[in-house]
Amino acid sequence: MASKFVSKTTKNFTPLNPTDFKTSNVEYTDIKPTKDGSKYIYTTYKNTTPDNKQFLIVVRGCKILAYSEGKNNKYTLYVQLCDTNAMEMIRKYEKNLTTKCFNDSLAWFGEKFDEEESTNALKSIILSKPEFPDSYTLSLPLSDKFVCKSKIADIGDDVDIKTKLAKFNMVDVCLNFKSLKINKVEFNIIAECNQANLVSVGKTGEYKSTAIMPENFTSGKITLSKLLTKTYPGSAGQPDITVKSADVLYEKNKLRVTFKNINSRFFKFIKDGKEDTVSYSLSLRLPKSSNERKMFEGFYDEIFKQLIGDCKEYYDNKKYTPKQLKAVVKSVLSYNKTDQEKIKKNEEPENDPSFYFKVPFDKKNSGKSNRFYGKIINEADNSIIDNIDELLGKDLNISTLETYCKGVSFHAKGTSIIFTIDKCYVNFDVPEYNMDSADTGITGDDEDEEETDAVEATADSDDEEAENSDSD
Repeated sequence: MASKFVSKTTKNFTPLNPTDFKTSNVEYTDIKPTKDGSKYIYTTYKNTTPDNKQFLIVVRGCKILAYSEGKNNKYTLYVQLCDTNAMEMIRKYEKNLTTKCFNDSLAWFGEKFDEEESTNALKSIILSKPEFPDSYTLSLPLSDKFVCKSKIADIGDDVDIKTKLAKFNMVDVCLNFKSLKINKVEFNIIAECNQANLVSVGKTGEYKSTAIMPENFTSGKITLSKLLTKTYPGSAGQPDITVKSADVLYEKNKLRVTFKNINSRFFKFIKDGKEDTVSYSLSLRLPKSSNERKMFEGFYDEIFKQLIGDCKEYYDNKKYTPKQLKAVVKSVLSYNKTDQEKIKKNEEPENDPSFYFKVPFDKKNSGKSNRFYGKIINEADNSIIDNIDELLGKDLNISTLETYCKGVSFHAKGTSIIFTIDKCYVNFDVPEYNMDSADTGITGDDEDEEETDAVEATADSDDEEAENSDSD
């Protein structure tokens, strides 16, 4: 754990209660441009204490959803917002900001915005989803001098921070509303968490996982969200990138599947020999009679029916016949090259197909620790496995594999259904079985080709990795 989390504050500041907040007390600096083209406006608050100009707010009774380390040793706390006073305060502040945007939009964006455009330009700090209308989430980056304290007698301040910030614990947090960041056509509030006080420990029975087991899959419960479109700024003068997708829901929850005691393999793929294209996947063999295969085939059939039924919604107002759409929507089953040719001739394949899960991989942090975001774990001691290159191509026993469906991705090469691993517990205490090509009927070259096809199926999909899928 980074030492910054045990540093102590040098001054005793009292944050503002949300009910005492006044928009008229917020002070703004002039626009400060940065080298990357962004603009910042820094904010302070007129307090009764002369030496305290920080815009600090206390938010009480937040339920922890996740605590994770991201890129560049930056930590984030994801909490469910339960304090109605804080919610009202944030909404009040945001409404005031949209008015400020309306008045200053020419200086901010170079053109005059009307009231609707000014409202739409603000990216709210409170996150919510249509399928969970009463659940509000805050994503809180931790400040460099973050302090975590405990208000519980049995848990001292010297207890490990991960214990204090465990899932479903309740905390009061101090937020520092530091600035506004202005991009091309939108702006957002930059708020950091300066301190968290642990006030209660979550009950183990409070959380009910929505993940299903393959043997419990029931048809008729899969639905798709409306088409989701995200645009990412192009780098180095390249055009912006637009990504289209749809969430896959099972009984109105994001589709999650947990597997127990399975044999799988890790694979590594480098496209065209370029190191910056490296990606990893985990394969799972699917015998014809297995529950896993029946489940994945069921997923595909139900998703396909909805895509054909709402074709114009997902395919730019185009209407495909089932035969045409079959050529667009990639199968979830991956066969080797020989069996692919047999299938084209309407012949039965000789070997079982595989399913490939995407392994989250931090390409920018590829030479350092935690490059797989701590998702590959040694079952024996719960230690994180960072070097899975040593495990490539080996048949491994996976005691528990937690996965979620990242969604249906609509990209240049077709439509793919993407599954990503969330947690993978590798069991090294069982024998390894070398199922070579003589046993499977697959040559080494064919298996490499199979992996290439499977990875390329997702090459044009959303490349943004979910560092913390619990936030879903």
